[in-house]
Amino acid sequence: MRAGAPATPALGTPILDSSRTGPNRSNPPIDLRSTPCSLFLSMTELSGKRILLGVTGSIAAFKGAALASMLTKSGAEVRVVLSRSGARFVSAETFAALTGHEVAGSLWDQRQMGVAGHLELAEWPDTLVVAPATADVLARFALGMADDLLGAIALASRRPVVLAPAMETGMYTHPATQAHLDTLRSRGAHIVGPATGRLASGESGLGRMVEPEDIMAAIEAVLVAGVGRDQDLKGTPIVVTAGPTREAIDPVRFLSNRSSGKMGFSIAEAAAARGATVTMISGPVDSSLPARLPESVQVLRVETAAEMRDAVLEAATKARALVMAAAVADFRPAHVADQKLKKASGAPLLVLEATSDVLQELQGFDGLIRIGFAAETGNLAAEARRKLAEKQLDLVVANDVSGTGGEVFGSDWNTVTLFDRTGDEQRLPKLSKREVADLILDRLVQLLGSSQKAQ
Repeated sequence: MRAGAPATPALGTPILDSSRTGPNRSNPPIDLRSTPCSLFLSMTELSGKRILLGVTGSIAAFKGAALASMLTKSGAEVRVVLSRSGARFVSAETFAALTGHEVAGSLWDQRQMGVAGHLELAEWPDTLVVAPATADVLARFALGMADDLLGAIALASRRPVVLAPAMETGMYTHPATQAHLDTLRSRGAHIVGPATGRLASGESGLGRMVEPEDIMAAIEAVLVAGVGRDQDLKGTPIVVTAGPTREAIDPVRFLSNRSSGKMGFSIAEAAAARGATVTMISGPVDSSLPARLPESVQVLRVETAAEMRDAVLEAATKARALVMAAAVADFRPAHVADQKLKKASGAPLLVLEATSDVLQELQGFDGLIRIGFAAETGNLAAEARRKLAEKQLDLVVANDVSGTGGEVFGSDWNTVTLFDRTGDEQRLPKLSKREVADLILDRLVQLLGSSQKAQ
């Protein structure tokens, strides 16, 4: 047992022989050809971690069983709290066989729980995961209702919480559910999904629980990447860019793109929370974004690609890292009309010219960690790796916006893949942009550490 860790709660005698349970048990071999990348990574990253899995009343409870199996095979110690409605879909015996531990289900089972067993369970895990998390569970967690075992554990625990919603579309999109989700996020809960697909009703829509592999990746992100974040960038000068640029056609019109700036501002906010000295260089964005940054963040406002270039080149001379989240225009009109172009004059001929490539110009900045972004509509991996190589970047954050631009631009969510120089490719599940920001900064911390060792 870890030094200083709370004692394992007495949940009854393990059902499997002790030599086959615990983080050091021998696992059957896994065929890596059919194993998802996130699961392969988690086989070592989650080893020895304690995970309390709550399973509630949804047809997606069968995925909860698959998740319990995957977590156990990864080397994690898993204990399950099964709600009364969850037991109607998957039995307690199934989870006991998968995890090697008796399943908890009721506050009133003195044989299992003892006098304050819910408090022991609240302190025991490294994280509490609820998959599936029904609309009822989300409401109960948000309101702090504690008249069942899972609710009492959630209210008493101060461990990270990962929730995987599962419900019909109308229930998920209802203002009450969305308000409960906002409340839970504001308290630090990590919400994974839901996905769009076939639902229990037979209809297809938003509300399907994400796959166990995606939940595994989210757990890994919370437990592994989140370790030691407190002030791990203290005093580090970082430049972050955000938002679109605007390239004038005439005094009234301009060329731009759909970037909202939310990703970049999430990175700046997260970096400041971790102690970094942040310079934010922002294109035209909604005024609410700069307002949410702490006063310690210096905000520079620009409009055009040329202004962005000049501001970045100057700020980079004093920085250790640049996170280029801005969607800088690749082209601008070669000629800007002095007067407003009139419709009566007919459609104008727009001749475009390339703008400066800021990241390309920064190749000569020794010691500067450079992270770029790639929003692609096809060949995501190839395009990300091309950008990584051509601009000699340290990391590329890529996302596929083909047909899903409306779910990324202006949204509080993002689904990205991280590509680095070593050839590593890390696919993240759908997460809030703030959660993505912290994961990007986790990689930055690693890059800064490697850079210092090389010097």
